[in-house]
Amino acid sequence: MAEPLLRVERVFKRFGGLLAVDNVSLAVEAGRITALIGPNGAGKTTLFSIISGFLPPSEGRVFHRGADITGMPPHLVARRGIVRTFQIVQPFAGLTVHENIAIGAHLSRRSRADALDAAAEVARTVGLGDLLGRPAASLTVAGRKRLEVARALAAEPKLLLLDEVLAGLNPPEVATMMPIIRGIGRRKSWWTIRALWKPISAMARQRVFRPSEACMSDALLAVSGLIVGYGAIEVLRGIDLEVAAGEIVAVLGSNGAGKSTLNRTISGVLRATHGSIRFADSAIERERPATIVARGLIHVPEGRCVFPNLTIMENLDLGSYRRGRVRRESNRERVFAIFPRLAERRSQRAGTLSGGEQQMLAIGRALMAEPKLLILDEPSLGLSPLLVEELFALIRRINGEGIALLLVEQNVVQCLEVARRAYILEKGVFVLHGNSADIRDDPNLKRAYLGL
Repeated sequence: MAEPLLRVERVFKRFGGLLAVDNVSLAVEAGRITALIGPNGAGKTTLFSIISGFLPPSEGRVFHRGADITGMPPHLVARRGIVRTFQIVQPFAGLTVHENIAIGAHLSRRSRADALDAAAEVARTVGLGDLLGRPAASLTVAGRKRLEVARALAAEPKLLLLDEVLAGLNPPEVATMMPIIRGIGRRKSWWTIRALWKPISAMARQRVFRPSEACMSDALLAVSGLIVGYGAIEVLRGIDLEVAAGEIVAVLGSNGAGKSTLNRTISGVLRATHGSIRFADSAIERERPATIVARGLIHVPEGRCVFPNLTIMENLDLGSYRRGRVRRESNRERVFAIFPRLAERRSQRAGTLSGGEQQMLAIGRALMAEPKLLILDEPSLGLSPLLVEELFALIRRINGEGIALLLVEQNVVQCLEVARRAYILEKGVFVLHGNSADIRDDPNLKRAYLGL
């Protein structure tokens, strides 16, 4: 029998007392697409990190074309042709799409011109050919996913590891990404490529929750006439939004609609060119993010943004740096009561957690600041259906403690079940606003979310 392209033999990985990978063996044959499927926290990303050299196994061996590559540094593994993407996409925000892809091409090309030429060819293959000059930071989630795949392809891999490449995409975006994945191995100009990937297309069972009535005459957060842009490009136009104390409000829309831009503007990361933002009866549209945090408005950004080299305890404690420091220990125990899994791993580095556990940590860190209003940006992104269920139950629990939430999501069904009111954002403008129960079947929702 021919030697497989990749062979993993009896691999274990321990983080202190936690066994993250338990006696895993697998083989990837040339000419095949192999799927690695499991819930959040099962060890999928840890196994990818072992194969690609980012983590050494505690026990076991990894072979590529018969050669033992166990513990080989990542750059040498990549030179052998094993290239990976990452679950949390983080492009070089200050570079263009073209330059980001060229970074992958530099693995085998020293000339900048040659790398840029190769990058342009790859960009056309994944549907980014018309966006080469765009800043990577301006891409939607779907665009960043394509950019991550393109950068990996530019390195001319012989084995491509795709980690949660479909997570966070809506159905039409998944439909356009699938032909790209299937077509990768058929391109004769590249090495034969095999993928390990996990498609997520299921939706968790619905759970109904309606928060108590809130008095809208006394809004905790009031946004009026907001206009926000990047340079000459207006992203948000004429945004009016209110969140009352103790209320859950959802902002729904497709990728690129402007949801994250709205969150960043409210939390002070971006400055509006026009309009006002009032929080707890104070104008905050010109205040720094740190001052806004100190007032009790806490933003959990898309992508979790934990400190990977710090422990869970250290990450949580940083959440109380500007607010809640006096009650840090009691707040930490409160977070551990909400997230027992974090309590079990409190001394573990955040970078070794699964995607679901990192999301727990990001929300727990926000709770350490004793928020009056919690902004959650795409909190279910990349989570398994079971963890999505748990997440929305958690949102219900947090709201039950009197904390208002601004929930920015693509998970339409779950959001409309948990939120009292919803705003539908399309191309930078609110096209619909009202009680969640009244807008579930509105055709504008289908158009704004699905692009139909």
